[in-house]
Amino acid sequence: MTRYEYKVVPAPRRARRRKGVRDRAQLFARTVQDVLSAEAVDAWEFLRAENLPCEERRGWFRRLEETVQAVLVFRRALPEPPAARPEARSDAPARAAEPVLSAREREAAAQLRAAARRDAPEPPFSSGQGPAR
Repeated sequence: MTRYEYKVVPAPRRARRRKGVRDRAQLFARTVQDVLSAEAVDAWEFLRAENLPCEERRGWFRRLEETVQAVLVFRRALPEPPAARPEARSDAPARAAEPVLSAREREAAAQLRAAARRDAPEPPFSSGQGPAR
């Protein structure tokens, strides 16, 4: 599933002057086109234009008035997270828990374990005796 991030910019209110364009509608269309093209450079895709209500304080006594703000909504796809590794197949043979050792290697490992037990310090109270009271 594709995930998107969104960007909202204010819509232009005035047409910018252009050399050779006299019609007001064409001037405004070119101004909006410039905004859309500027966002497209950064991979933002135009989604829609919205008129949203906004409360503002205006006037001498700072009364709340509701105005309408025109905004342009853009979106672009977020990079996909790396896919999870596929789990091991159940019909695949299970790995051995321990490596396969030759008889000589097994005997040497047993001798090492016995020597480690023999040389280990004896824990205090090993015979079930508690501390002296």
